[in-house]
Amino acid sequence: MDNFTCIFLIQGFLLLFVSNCYSQDIFIDGNPNRQVQGTENALFKCEASVTDNKDPELKWFNPSNEQILDDGSNKHMRLIPTASSNTLTAQLENITESMAGVYRCEGVFGPDSVKKEATVTLTVSAPIITTGIEKYQAFTQGQDAVVRCSSNSNGFETSWYRKYDATVELPISKDDPKMIQTDEGLLIKNITTDDGGTYICMILSSITFKKVPITVFVKVPPVITQSPSRQETITGTSMRMECRATGIPEPKYEWFKIGQTNALVDGDRFSIDAVVGTFIINEVIIDDKGIYRCEAYNDAGRAMNEAELNVLIPPSIRELNNMSANEGTSVTLRCVVNGDPIKSITWEKGGVSFSTGNQDVEGNSGDLVSVKTNVRETDMAEENQRMSELTINNLLPEDAGMYECHADGGKSGTAEGQSILTVRYAPVFAKDQKEHNYTWAGQTGVLRCITKGEPLPTIEWFRNDVKILQGQSYFDQTDRQVDAVTREGVLMIRVDFGNENEVYTTYTCQATNDMGVSQKNITLVKSSVPVLNKVSELELTPTTVRFSVEVASVTNGPPPTSVLVEYGTGNITEVNLDRNGPTIVEIEKLQVNTPYTFQFFAKSEAGRSVSETVQLTTLAMREPYPTEVMSKPESDESTRYLLQWSPPKTGGSPILNYNVRYRMVSVKDEKSVENKYQFEEELRGWYTVKPAPAGGSSTLRLDGLVHSTFYQVEVTATNLKGTSEPRPFIFRTANHESGSNPDEMTQLALEEDIGLPIGIIILIVVVVFIVLFVIVDVTCYFRNKCGVIMCLKERVGHAGSADTRSKEPIMESGESEKGTLPIGGVQNKDGHLVEDEKKVPLLDSEGGAKDEVEEENEIAAKEAEEMEPEDKQPDAADTKPVAEGEEAKDDPAPTPEVTADPVPPPQVATTPPASDGPAELPVATEPSA
Repeated sequence: MDNFTCIFLIQGFLLLFVSNCYSQDIFIDGNPNRQVQGTENALFKCEASVTDNKDPELKWFNPSNEQILDDGSNKHMRLIPTASSNTLTAQLENITESMAGVYRCEGVFGPDSVKKEATVTLTVSAPIITTGIEKYQAFTQGQDAVVRCSSNSNGFETSWYRKYDATVELPISKDDPKMIQTDEGLLIKNITTDDGGTYICMILSSITFKKVPITVFVKVPPVITQSPSRQETITGTSMRMECRATGIPEPKYEWFKIGQTNALVDGDRFSIDAVVGTFIINEVIIDDKGIYRCEAYNDAGRAMNEAELNVLIPPSIRELNNMSANEGTSVTLRCVVNGDPIKSITWEKGGVSFSTGNQDVEGNSGDLVSVKTNVRETDMAEENQRMSELTINNLLPEDAGMYECHADGGKSGTAEGQSILTVRYAPVFAKDQKEHNYTWAGQTGVLRCITKGEPLPTIEWFRNDVKILQGQSYFDQTDRQVDAVTREGVLMIRVDFGNENEVYTTYTCQATNDMGVSQKNITLVKSSVPVLNKVSELELTPTTVRFSVEVASVTNGPPPTSVLVEYGTGNITEVNLDRNGPTIVEIEKLQVNTPYTFQFFAKSEAGRSVSETVQLTTLAMREPYPTEVMSKPESDESTRYLLQWSPPKTGGSPILNYNVRYRMVSVKDEKSVENKYQFEEELRGWYTVKPAPAGGSSTLRLDGLVHSTFYQVEVTATNLKGTSEPRPFIFRTANHESGSNPDEMTQLALEEDIGLPIGIIILIVVVVFIVLFVIVDVTCYFRNKCGVIMCLKERVGHAGSADTRSKEPIMESGESEKGTLPIGGVQNKDGHLVEDEKKVPLLDSEGGAKDEVEEENEIAAKEAEEMEPEDKQPDAADTKPVAEGEEAKDDPAPTPEVTADPVPPPQVATTPPASDGPAELPVATEPSA
C-alpha cells in the first residue's frame, strides 16, 4: 500500500473520529443570574463534559463557601441524587433572603486533576403574600358588588384583569363606568350572571408582581320551571311528584302538605330528594289525599307551587263461592267486588267470556262450556260494593272446572278471583284410549286404562267376564290418580312360551263411582320381530370395517330400534337405527390380516330378527391413511395460523408421529367445486416443522407467517410401514393489523433464507467492518511506521505547518545556496516527525565537505535503525539502511550511483511525491565512488 492510499484512508475515517475530539469542561444549566422571590424553590444543575471515564467529583458550594451536602444538615439546601457522576443538581427549598449570593460548582478533570468551576448568582426579593385574599367571592344578582383584593403590606400597586379563557386575560379600564377600581377592590355595579367568572388581581412591587385569580360567583333566586302536576293513584301503590327550578346556586327543595306547618320529612313512608326535587309516597293510603306544595330555595331566595293528589280504591274480590252439582242440573256462582270506581264485572272460563243477560255459548274444546248461562249485576247496600251472579243450566262434565271473576276499576286497576265448579258424572274413558297392545314370549304385556269421573272412579279388570284378582297367576295390577277426576289402571301380564295360548285375548277395564259403571275392552296381541333386509360392506381397512344395514318396517309390533352385531369372541356392537336411511355400522380395533365372522340382527322391543352372516378378512398392515386438515381456509391472524387435523386410520400399525410442512404459493382466481383454493405455483420452498409425536394434540400453531399471503400445508402420518399420502390444503393469512409495511415481506423472507434474525446480520457486518479497519491500521503502521489514527493526527498537526511547507520547494528542486539546511522528517521513538537541530553544509557540484556529510549520514542511519520494529530484521545481503515506512525487499536494492545532480544524494532530504500522503523519512546514503 503506497502513501497515497494511506492518505485516502485517513481522510475517510476523519469524520468517524472527529466527534471524540472535544475538551473537558464544566457548566451550569440555565441563566447564570437567577432572581427568585422568598419562599420559592430553585434547582441548579451542574454538568461536566469529559472524554474519559474518570469521575469529575462534582461539588456544590453555597455563598458562604460551605459545601452543600445531602445529609439533612441544612433544611433549605440539599443535593438530588443522579445516576451519572457527570451531573450534580442542588435543590434550594423555601428560599429566604439570607440565601442570596453566588453558588459555585467545582470538579476535577484529567490525569493531573485540574480543578474547574462554574457559578450562578441568586437574587432574592421580598415575597408578595396573598393568603388573606378570598379566592371565591359570591354576590346576589342586582346588587353593587365589591371584589376585594389586598396584599400583606403597603407599597404595592393593584391592577385588574378579566380572564375569558385559559389564554385570554384582558385589562379592565380605569374609566370603565360599570367596573370601578377602588382601594377596597373592584366595584361591579348592578352585578349579573354575565359578570361572573374569573378576575385577575395583579399586585406589583418594585421588582416583581403576583397574579391572584378570584372567582366571582353571582347568585340568582330560584324560578320554578317544572311545577308538580295533579296525580291520581290507588291505595297500596307509590306516588311520585316532581318539581324543577333554576337558580344560582342550584336550588334545593322542600315539600309541604296543605294544612300542616312543618315540611315533610324523608323516612319510611316518604322519599324526598332535596337536590333533585322529587317527592315519593312509598305506599299510598286513603289519608294521603290532599294538596301538596313544593318550595325551591337557595341563598338568594325561595319559589313555590302546588298540586293535588287524588287517591283511588282498587277493586278487590270480597266473596266468591265454589259449587258442586250433578250432571244435567243448574248452578249459580256469585262474585262480590269492593272498590271505587267499579266499571264492570265479567266471568270467564277457558278464555270464553259471559256477558250480562241470557246467552248460549258453544264450546270448541273439552273444557269449554256448552250451556245456557245468565249473568246479573247488583249494587250492594254497603258503599263501594257490587255483586255479579253467573247461572249455568243443564250441566255437563265439560262444564266442571275453574271460573274467573274479573273486576275492572279503570285507573284504580283490576281484580280477579276463581270459583271451582264440580259436576258429578258417571265414569268415561279417554278418547285416545288404545284398544290393543303388543307383547311376546319372555316379556310382560302391559294394558293401560284411563278413566274420568266425579267422584273419582275405581278400576277393576276382567277376562272372559271373570274378575282378575291382585297377584293371581301371571297377572299384576296397579293404579294411580292422575288428577282430581282422572285415574289410570295398569294390568301387567307375564308372557312365556307355556301360556301364550291363554294370554293373547281380550280384557275388560271396568270403572265405577257413585254415578254409574263404564267398561272398555282392550286386546293383547302377539308382536312380530323386525326383519333384516340387507347388509352391505362399505369400507375395509387393516383394523376397521364399515357396513350399511337396511331394516324393514314392522306393522304388527313395536318398531325396530337398533342394529346388533356379534363377532369374534364375545364382541358386541350396537348402533341406534337411522330412520332416514340405511344404518351405518363401523367396527374398530380389529386384528390385522385376520378372518372374521359377523352376525347382524335387527332389534326392537319385541326381540331380535333372524341373523345375517358376513365373513371377511381384514387387510394387511400398511402405511396410515391420508390425514385430513380440518382448519378454516381463512386465518384469524396476520402472522400465525392454527392448524388442526383429524387423526387418520392407522393402517394396522400405531402412528409414530405427524409430519407438517408448508410453503408460500399463489392460487388460481377461481375456487374448486368444494369451494377450496386451487394451487397455481410455488413462491417459496417447503418449510418443515419438527415432527409431532402421536398421542398428543392434533393441532399446531404456525408462527412467523406473512400477512395477506397464501400457504399450502401438508400433514402426513408415519407408522412402521411408512408415511401416508399427503392431502395438500391451502389457507390465507389475515390482513396486517397495524397497517402495511412494504419491507416486511422482504425482511421475513431474508431471515427465512439465511436462518438468522436481521439484528444478528447487522452485528456481523459491524464486526467485519472493525476487523477490516484493524487490518488497514496495521498495514499503514508497517508501511509508514504510523497507524491510521496517528497519521491522521500528524496530518493535522505537523504536515501542514508553515515551516514544513517552506522547505518542500527546496527539497523537491534539489537546489540551494551554500549554507546549512536542517535535516527534517526523522521520527522519534513515539512515532512523531521531529527536526534535527544539527546543520550540515550544502555541497557544491564538486562534492565538497564529503567527510562531514558521511558522518552525518552515519548518525541518521543509526537513528533510523533504532526506530525499526523489534520483530523486523533487515535482509543479511542488504547493507543499505531502509527508510522507515518501506518494507524490506527480498532482493537488495542496488546502491544508487552519483549523478551530475548539483546537490549530491547524501545531502538531500527526500520529499514525498506529488500527493496528499505523509512525507517519507529522509535517509542519508553513502556517496558512490
